[in-house]
Amino acid sequence: MGLGGKVLNEIKELYRHLDFIFLEAESNSIAKNELQSEIIEKRKNFYIKNGFKALENIKYNVYFVDYDVFVYQLGNKKATNTEIIEISRSLYKKIQLDMKYFNAEIIKNG
Repeated sequence: MGLGGKVLNEIKELYRHLDFIFLEAESNSIAKNELQSEIIEKRKNFYIKNGFKALENIKYNVYFVDYDVFVYQLGNKKATNTEIIEISRSLYKKIQLDMKYFNAEIIKNG
């Protein structure tokens, strides 16, 4: 296991009392070339390999950058898309992000 996997395991252990943790990673839509696309895909695959699940039905943008959202279940309570968005909104408000630069919404399937 590499350093990144060890760090994720430490984070999981540190927050084991929570029901879930989530993170955001740049979406492939921001890649300007094939190399950037490969790096983004590698990062996404790293999170998935380490037990995170990609949330495909959340559209997420901060400062005009698209992000994918990943969640890792720690407890019995499943994270809802609405909950993830509200936690994100709360965190960005807490760090005093101008909220006009934060956009997150649930995308309906079909």
